[in-house]
Amino acid sequence: MSASSQPLFARLAAGGAAVVWVQALRLLLRLVSMVTLARLLSPLDFGLFGMAALVYGLLQTVRDLGISAAAMQQGNLTPGESRLLLWLQSGAGLLVAALTCALAPLVAAFFAQPVLQSLLYALSVSFLLQGIGGQYRVELGRELRFRTISLIEAGGLVAGITTAIVLAARGHGYWSLAAMILVQEGATMLGLVLTAPVRLAGRTEFSGAGRFLRHGFQLAGFNLVQYAAQMVDQAFVAVRFGSHALGLYGRAWQLGTLPTYGLVAGLTGWMIQGLVKLRDEPEAFRQWCRRVLNALAYACLPLGALLVAAPDLALRGLLGPQWSEAAGMLRWLALTLPLQPWLFAELWILAACRRSRRLLLWSLVRLLALAVALLIFAEAGPVAIAATVTGVQWLLLPVSLWLVGQASPFRPRDLLTASAGPVLLGLLTVSALWLTRPLWVDSADLSAGLMVLGVMAATTAALMAFCPPVRREMITALQLVRGRNG
Repeated sequence: MSASSQPLFARLAAGGAAVVWVQALRLLLRLVSMVTLARLLSPLDFGLFGMAALVYGLLQTVRDLGISAAAMQQGNLTPGESRLLLWLQSGAGLLVAALTCALAPLVAAFFAQPVLQSLLYALSVSFLLQGIGGQYRVELGRELRFRTISLIEAGGLVAGITTAIVLAARGHGYWSLAAMILVQEGATMLGLVLTAPVRLAGRTEFSGAGRFLRHGFQLAGFNLVQYAAQMVDQAFVAVRFGSHALGLYGRAWQLGTLPTYGLVAGLTGWMIQGLVKLRDEPEAFRQWCRRVLNALAYACLPLGALLVAAPDLALRGLLGPQWSEAAGMLRWLALTLPLQPWLFAELWILAACRRSRRLLLWSLVRLLALAVALLIFAEAGPVAIAATVTGVQWLLLPVSLWLVGQASPFRPRDLLTASAGPVLLGLLTVSALWLTRPLWVDSADLSAGLMVLGVMAATTAALMAFCPPVRREMITALQLVRGRNG
């Protein structure tokens, strides 16, 4: 690593620490909302909203036609280009909102649930809000002001969660979930507009529109296919087994992916922008990827071990006894937790290296593999669907590593190096929980939870004491979280 990259490493570490802490706050808020709303709403409420969310989330991936991601990867932007991007993203948001309204009757008819039409009409407003705020977010991201972005988004999340809890407590059912999204996006858009340095006055440079749209369409295509790959299992559950089963499966999926979608996903802008600045220094690029992946793996794997060893306890303790049916689904889905940081990392790495076409093709392969496997095994039930998704994701890992290694400085051995310590910790934690299971399995939920957390803490402490490499890695991860380039 060259001396010139050291100041950038320090700046990335400082900015990343701020993002991590705010994302940790958002993760806590999401956990609170999930626990509270799960006790106020029924699986049927979550299932009905989940049907609308399948379509809403699919359109969410193309809400700005990939223009914001394309703008983040450009070397420099003139004020005229910034104004152009603002109008392009606002127009894209309006277009996707209109498309949502056009699809709403078809979706309601497909699922035989008339209420989905009204839900999608309401959710379409959020696309316009996101389109207006998109370029303001890009400007802050290009200045590496990710702490500001995260704080604004956290404020919007607080407003949305508060609204949802109040409405759910008053008996508004699935409408409380729709209101959460609309209030969150409205508050976030307002914060971005008031904070970011985008000036509407001046000449707009329309000559660059084609360049941004071409690159953006490729990234939007990747996002669309990637979302389809992530949600194809929930679509199968909805079609084959109905809204109640989807409500159970959706909560299991949300709990099993909470660390990554609550924490790791929020690091995407920061990581892509940092890797863009490091892509001309291969060794620094690899070192930064290894460091971040190692820290994320230490954050995710202990929770994965808990959900694999005690899914029923986690569901009863967090969501309530009415969700215990989802324990088998959660156990299988939790087995993907070791993979989840890498699923985001392949996006960060290939996007930073401008390999959007490779991203798109690889996502299509993953989607096709999942769809074929689910067609074969889905009839066996939601638990079999969860097991199928987990198996396919693990089988595709070697291909993913090869593809990323061919298109970037990152190599498969870098992932092995970053993952060895966290995997050891995860395996030891699962083993310790299984060995001590007779001590806590028949206890009250609170007592069992405290014993499980004690076993996990003791396992971690023992590994740190007797394995110096793991101890050094965990100290380095803590330094990264504290904003130090250790």
